[in-house]
Amino acid sequence: MRFGAQALILKGGASPQVLAENFVRTYPRVLRFLRQNPEALIAKIYRNDRDPAKGGRIEMWLSYRDWVKSART
Repeated sequence: MRFGAQALILKGGASPQVLAENFVRTYPRVLRFLRQNPEALIAKIYRNDRDPAKGGRIEMWLSYRDWVKSART
C-alpha cells in the first residue's frame, strides 16, 4: 500500500492454465476496475463457473483508503 501497488489475486480451485484463461477473459473488466480505482489496492478475481467464456468478476478486498483507516486505529 505504501508504494501504490495494485495487487490482483486470482481465486478458484483450478489449474494455473484455467486461472490464466479466466484472467484473459476478464481483462476488460480488470482494466475498467483499475481505471475506476487508481489508488493502491488488493482485489480478487473470481472465475465464472456457470459460464467460463464470459470471464469472472472482480471484488475489492482492501482499498488504500480502508488501509489508511485501519492503520490509524
